[in-house]
Amino acid sequence: MDSKFYALRLAVRRGCNSIQVMIRLLFIDDDPKAQQTLSLVLEEEYKVYSAYTGLSGIELVEEIHPDVVLLDINLPDIDGLEVLEKINNSSQAPPTIMLTASLIRY
Repeated sequence: MDSKFYALRLAVRRGCNSIQVMIRLLFIDDDPKAQQTLSLVLEEEYKVYSAYTGLSGIELVEEIHPDVVLLDINLPDIDGLEVLEKINNSSQAPPTIMLTASLIRY
């Protein structure tokens, strides 16, 4: 059983009416300003982890098992779509939201 759910069940059983479970969010983006802004905006509700390259992001997925991943498409080392493929092949693939600051023209 997942430890988060066990802690929640135990707290409910003991009559606790106030539980804060921080969602682990991994943000994979090479832009330090984007990383800093997201952390400032979400730090009260989420535990935000940062990775500045695709390869370090893949390692963190396996290490921390995030609940959700925000993934930039354009990364300095490998393409974001390749990172997504590797994340989806991991043992506990989290939901992943892809994003980019680049202009896309059709």
